[in-house]
Amino acid sequence: MYDKILVPTDGSDRSEKALEMAETVAETHSAELHIVNVIDQRNDNLNGMAPSAVNQLEKARIEMVEDQQEEAEEEGLDVKADVVHGVPHEEIADYVEEHDIDGIIIGSTGNTGIDNLLLGSTADKVLRTTDVPVTVV
Repeated sequence: MYDKILVPTDGSDRSEKALEMAETVAETHSAELHIVNVIDQRNDNLNGMAPSAVNQLEKARIEMVEDQQEEAEEEGLDVKADVVHGVPHEEIADYVEEHDIDGIIIGSTGNTGIDNLLLGSTADKVLRTTDVPVTVV
């Protein structure tokens, strides 16, 4: 049913739970797991940062997804990990198309501050802008 599963991650508790579920689904279906972190270019704090601080943020995010990749590979999974820059839901939708992703498993809320009522704004927009099944954790 699934050949390629995408899990967007931001290090939050919900995205970690989504990653755990994605690992289980990938194992069950012998699917390739894609772990992606999006550095939100709309973040005003990011726009005011010195280039060296932005580079450190990116380095920390790369390290995070590489650690997640390594842990999943230790479980025997085929894993791809990436960090991209842009508007999160747009980058996720683009990634789905570029990599022929079959399904997305995403945390309901992440590191965006207020919980955006019951469903995070990124998860909600991913649900509305992609053509693949989305599981919200």
